[in-house]
Amino acid sequence: LIEVKLQLLGGTAIEDKLADGVPETINNLLKANIKVWVLTGDKQETAINIGYACSLLESDMEILIVNSEKETEINTQLQGASDIVKQATAPSYGLVVTGGALKYALMPELAHLF
Repeated sequence: LIEVKLQLLGGTAIEDKLADGVPETINNLLKANIKVWVLTGDKQETAINIGYACSLLESDMEILIVNSEKETEINTQLQGASDIVKQATAPSYGLVVTGGALKYALMPELAHLF
């Protein structure tokens, strides 16, 4: 269905900017070999955009996504991500875990996959 004779009455958007120095600080932490995790309550796509904005994710990275809400599928996704990293086909990797998957991904029996 295509809208015809649509008149837009208004629109709004909110830009939540990062605090000054966040990308540089994260970059310095990564240079010091400190592992950095960013937890956000945003949707997967927004979280990925935040990752790029704060320089935690970079354009040359392969982004691995764990987004299931079923424990067995999360285990499979994490194992697949771990296998990809071990093969080292990309210069670097970023791991995005959705909120629904995080509760299972952090279980002790899956810790070896990180």
